[in-house]
Amino acid sequence: MWTTKWLKLSGTMLVSVILDVNLAPNEIKRGPWRRYRTNEKIAKVLKLFADVKISRRLRRLDIRSVSIAAFRDLMGSLCQGGQLNAANFPHLNRLALCPLENQCIRVEDSSSMIPPDPRWDILQRFPSLRKLTLSRMFPLKIDSPLTSLTIVVRLGYEDAKMLFSSFPHLAHLVLPNLQFYPRESQPNIQDVPPIFMPSLRSLALDIQHMSRCIVPNIEDMVSPFVYMNIPSLQSLEVSGGFDFDHLFGSCLSDSLTTIKKMRLEQAEEVKLKKSVKYLQALHSLEELELIGVDVNAAAFFENSQDAWPKLQSLTLDTYDTRSLLCTIDFIETRKSQPVSELKTFILSPRWTLKNISEASTSQESQKRFREKGGKEWLKVNLEVQGIPAHGL
Repeated sequence: MWTTKWLKLSGTMLVSVILDVNLAPNEIKRGPWRRYRTNEKIAKVLKLFADVKISRRLRRLDIRSVSIAAFRDLMGSLCQGGQLNAANFPHLNRLALCPLENQCIRVEDSSSMIPPDPRWDILQRFPSLRKLTLSRMFPLKIDSPLTSLTIVVRLGYEDAKMLFSSFPHLAHLVLPNLQFYPRESQPNIQDVPPIFMPSLRSLALDIQHMSRCIVPNIEDMVSPFVYMNIPSLQSLEVSGGFDFDHLFGSCLSDSLTTIKKMRLEQAEEVKLKKSVKYLQALHSLEELELIGVDVNAAAFFENSQDAWPKLQSLTLDTYDTRSLLCTIDFIETRKSQPVSELKTFILSPRWTLKNISEASTSQESQKRFREKGGKEWLKVNLEVQGIPAHGL
């Protein structure tokens, strides 16, 4: 096996191993039999780490496979007395366990989730583990020194309470494809104690699938964050249609003066309008990124003269001229103030490409932009950079 030869030739250096069925050649991935063979190869690679000389060199392990059984076997092997011993991985600081499936999961269907495993206390026996990525798995209550967690999961009050009490040092949390519970299945906020998360510094969550998949009205779902208290958040990223009050409630009340970076992607116009006052109250904001806001930036910048006094960098990814004009109006107002920290405006090239190739943009809007000097005006007033359109 090539992997065996490579491990021998690399001597004693620390290694990162990424076993991802999606990275296999297409001819290997096609068909259930070939996927089985791919997973069989992944299992053979994992067996190599039964050798203590090799396991002690492992720094990162990512496993992405279509075989749920393989993950259950791995959990068993990692336990004391199994083929793999967690204590023999002193340098492992990143671990990803991600069974693969279709991206769209029905909210009411939890049968695909791997149930809590009483052997999750193995995480405590990885002394250097700091970053964990999980999909379709949910750990029981443990006490782990993890500082970074990425998990695809449906969170209710009890789930969140268990999860976050397990990681008292958690500083960075990423929740892709976050799923909510129906409101009637969750307790009233007034009837339960809040979940306190004092160490959390960055939060990124994606709720776009809530509109892509067949789910009940999102207003009838309850966000797990309404039960939380996050007092010291510094970076916030949200992707998908949202109403901040519905999404966070009073969760971030104490973070209004600590959040320095915010990134919003694919926000729905109506819900963004409802959230404007909430967002404009972020008094310490230094970096603002608006990604994929093609018709709603105007609502975001209305009555924003006094918002974000410490703003230094503004990113706009759009092809909508009205959004760009409104942003320029905001920049003009900000730069005219005696003290302004705004120095950088990052504009997606999508705007230029859109207006060159299509004549649908209003002539009045283009005229206003030309009168303001367009990009040349921006160059005189602050540094302008270009970015590709990208997602969360």
